[in-house]
Amino acid sequence: MSQAMLTLILIGPAMIGYALYDMGFKGVSLRLLLQSVALMLSLLGAGHYSTVTVDIAYVGPFLAVLLLMNAQIMVTEGNRRWLLVAASWMIVIFSWTRYWLDDTSGLVKALIVAPYFLSVLMWVAVLVSMYISVSPDYLPIPKTGQEGL
Repeated sequence: MSQAMLTLILIGPAMIGYALYDMGFKGVSLRLLLQSVALMLSLLGAGHYSTVTVDIAYVGPFLAVLLLMNAQIMVTEGNRRWLLVAASWMIVIFSWTRYWLDDTSGLVKALIVAPYFLSVLMWVAVLVSMYISVSPDYLPIPKTGQEGL
């Protein structure tokens, strides 16, 4: 992977953070700080189980997802909020367990990927439920997911 590609991957979360700040999201929650630090510390396993470049390339998208989830947590209440909090912590858990994917097979591999899969599933479910609740005039859900979300 080229140096330019890695730079773009790591600049992505900064650009998302700037866009969120520009939209009015001020301040960083303690949860987001802890999750970001835990995610960055997961790089301590880099090189032991896979190549450092690939591991660093994972961090950018994970940070971007954490930023987006935590921005949504700030404007969500009730059960949706708690689902998003759980989903964001599952991303952090997966950032630590993903190193074992190459050394395992079968059910163990599925258990390692489960936090990531469940996290994405819960996040999309919350997004869809929010879409349905805030825009009843636009039902049914649009044909493309990007249009709907």
